[in-house]
Amino acid sequence: MVNEVDYLIIGGGLAGAKCALTLRNEGARGRIIIVSADRYPPYHRPPLSKGLLLKTQRREQVFVVSEDHYAKNEIELDLDNRVERLDADLKVVSSVGGEYRYGRALIATGADPRILKIDGSELKNIFYLRTLTDSDHIEEAMSTAKRAAIIGAGFIGMELASAFVQNGIDTTMIVRENQLWGKLGSADISEFFKAYYLKNNVKLLFNEEAARLEGEGGLIKKVVTKSGRQIPCDMLCIGVGVIPATGFIGGSGIEIKNGVVANENLQTGAPDLFAAGDVANFYDRVLETRWRVEHWDNALKQGELAAKNMLGHGISYNMVSYFFSDIFDFSYEFLGDNRDADSIIFRGSFDDLAVTAFYLKDNRLKAAFLLGRVPEERHKVESVIKSKKEAGRYRDKLADDSFDLSEMV
Repeated sequence: MVNEVDYLIIGGGLAGAKCALTLRNEGARGRIIIVSADRYPPYHRPPLSKGLLLKTQRREQVFVVSEDHYAKNEIELDLDNRVERLDADLKVVSSVGGEYRYGRALIATGADPRILKIDGSELKNIFYLRTLTDSDHIEEAMSTAKRAAIIGAGFIGMELASAFVQNGIDTTMIVRENQLWGKLGSADISEFFKAYYLKNNVKLLFNEEAARLEGEGGLIKKVVTKSGRQIPCDMLCIGVGVIPATGFIGGSGIEIKNGVVANENLQTGAPDLFAAGDVANFYDRVLETRWRVEHWDNALKQGELAAKNMLGHGISYNMVSYFFSDIFDFSYEFLGDNRDADSIIFRGSFDDLAVTAFYLKDNRLKAAFLLGRVPEERHKVESVIKSKKEAGRYRDKLADDSFDLSEMV
C-alpha cells in the first residue's frame, strides 16, 4: 500500500524541520510527513561537538521544537526509517518502512561523514560525529579517556579538540596540511588559531596523515602516521569531510553533482521536487556561483525558503552564506565565499580577540572573517556583500576601526 502525502520531507535535520514548520505556518493544507533515518526528532547539530560535551547545554535544548509541537501542527514524524529509492517521474519514495506518493517533496538528507579506510579501522572507540547518537558515544568515551587523537582539522576536529582539553583530556590533532584553517586563505588567521590551540594545550602535528591504527583487546591504542610517528590514545575521532547523502537518488534522473543540483529557487530538475541544506548544490545569486554549503544557518534559511517555494511563491535565494563557531573562550563568524579572493584587509587586533578580515575580488567585497566583533558589524558586512558595489575606493579606510561600513552600501 502506498501512503499518499501532500508534502514529503526526506531527511530529519534542521532544513527538513524548518521546511515542515514553515509550510504549516504559511497555511499549507494537507498531510506533511518528515521521513528520517534518525531515531530522534530533528535537532540542531552545533551543540553535538560543543555544548553537550561541555555540559553547557541541556539535552532537551538541542531539539528544534518539542515532539508535541509537531503533533499539534499535524506534522507526522516517520523516524528510524531510511529512504532507499526515489522515482521522480511517478513521485514515489520507497523506504524501509514503506512507500510514499507525494504531491511535493523536499530532499534534505544532509551529508554523511567520509570514512577513513585504513588498517585498524574496525577497532572500538573510533568515532565520527554526525548524529546525536554519535555525540552520546563520544561523551561516554570521554568519561574514562585520558588521551584522545583527532584526525582532521575542519569544524568537527577543531571543536572536538576544544571540548576534549576543556574536559581534561590530553589531545593531539593530526593535520594533513601545514596550517590550521588553510581554507580561510590567510596565514595570519591560521597562525592565530595555531598559537591559540597550542596555548590551550592542544598538540598539533602538521603535514601528517594516519597510516594505520593499532589496538589492544579490540580497543584503539595508537595512531601510526605515514612518517612513522606514534600517537597513543584511548579514543580517536575522525573528521575528514562529508559526502552528500544522495545514495537513494541514483537512477531517478535527478542531476547529482557534489549534491543535488538545484536552481536559485531550490528547485531540482524534476517537477515539485526541491533540495535544501547540506545536500543541495544550489545557485547563489548574491555570490553568482553554484556551490554547496554545510552550515547551520544555511539549513535554517533554505528550509524556510524551500517551503515557501513549494507553496508557489517563486522566491530566489538572495542571502549571504554565514557560519559561526564557538571554541575555548571566543566565537568567530564567516560570511560569503573567499575562494577566489585576490586580497585581504584586516582591521582590529588578534591580541584583543577583535578582528575583521575583509576578502576582496576585483574590488568587490566577497567575504569576511569576524572574530569577537559586535553583531552590528556583521550585519553591515552582509549588506555590503549583497550590494555588490565597488569597494576598491574604500581599501584604505577598511583597516580603520572608526570607518562606518554603512558608507559602502
